[in-house]
Amino acid sequence: MPKNADNKTGVLPLDSIDRNGWKTVRLGDILSVEKGEQLGRAEMLDLGLFPVFNGGMTPSGYADQWNSSDAIIISEGGNSCGFVNYVTGKFWRGGHCYQVRSEIEPGFLFQMLKYHEPEIMSLRVGSGLPNIQRSSLYDLHVSLPKSTFERRRIASTLAVVDARLDALSALAAKQEAIKKSTLSLFRSFEKKWGTMKLCEVGHFLSGSGFPIAFQGEKSGDYPFCKVSDFNIPENTNAIVAANNYISGAVARQLGCKVVPEKAIVFAKIGAAISLERKRLVKTPCCIDNNMMAFVPERVNPEYCCQLLQQVRFQDLIEATALPSLSAKVVGNVTIPIPGLPEQRRIADSLAAIGKAVAETQTEREKFKSIKAGLMRHFFG
Repeated sequence: MPKNADNKTGVLPLDSIDRNGWKTVRLGDILSVEKGEQLGRAEMLDLGLFPVFNGGMTPSGYADQWNSSDAIIISEGGNSCGFVNYVTGKFWRGGHCYQVRSEIEPGFLFQMLKYHEPEIMSLRVGSGLPNIQRSSLYDLHVSLPKSTFERRRIASTLAVVDARLDALSALAAKQEAIKKSTLSLFRSFEKKWGTMKLCEVGHFLSGSGFPIAFQGEKSGDYPFCKVSDFNIPENTNAIVAANNYISGAVARQLGCKVVPEKAIVFAKIGAAISLERKRLVKTPCCIDNNMMAFVPERVNPEYCCQLLQQVRFQDLIEATALPSLSAKVVGNVTIPIPGLPEQRRIADSLAAIGKAVAETQTEREKFKSIKAGLMRHFFG
């Protein structure tokens, strides 16, 4: 950990960075780039010893030979041209891939180039296969410390944050794998428990129109939930708030069906379906006509909601001009039905895993914000 770094984040205090002694230079004065060599089709493998980086953000294949190792690369051509990457180990550098060579420390240089990635991407030219000309890249101006010590300090503190982000990403992936395997285990008992269709264990409620004249109230008898309310931070795990509220009188005037507590709401029209957001409501509410609610009656609501997280509603979309879901189609989704005590235990187990995943994601977002702030401070 860098000296004077924060004990919790490993990040150097911003006021500890020496802002004197920085200089503005052309990229061409501190680095050079060279293209790799295109492999023939016969030399590209689905599986091989070394990844092949060409014009994309991920390996385009594999090979049994290599021509580069531990290097900063920039995509030279293709839709992702300008993407900056650091590849560890041996790899094959293709014909649409620039390798960066410089006397500047690679840890610092990568972070600096990554910050300027949007500017590098804006250099692309060509209407067919876009590409970035070497001369344009060289003419880009950047600022950096003259001091090797200062560059290493900056690279070191950014590496600490990156390591934490990588660890959190790995933890989140592990937690998701645990959740998936737990669900698979439960699913293996379907024959023992039996299954039922959603329409057999509850009923659906459609939303109502919500004229602009009635919108904007911040309090009332019922939250009036719209698809955009899924984005409210407090609604990450369940619907507890809305941007609009209505009175009971207005609900009757609009002909709203009141969605009861512990119903499950989701988008039923448009691209929002593909976001796969299904939430329990924690208080009686109304929903607009872009949403639908399922009201569990013969199944534990928390258990049902957990299982529906694993159902791809986008696969149930009806083939119309505007993507939509119908109660009939969603109602035919089957779920295993163990006894209620078992449903509660399963729901509690999955909720605990979900809580751990959410906490990891929150921590990761915190470190992403720290990283973005540091990058702006150092290179902005």
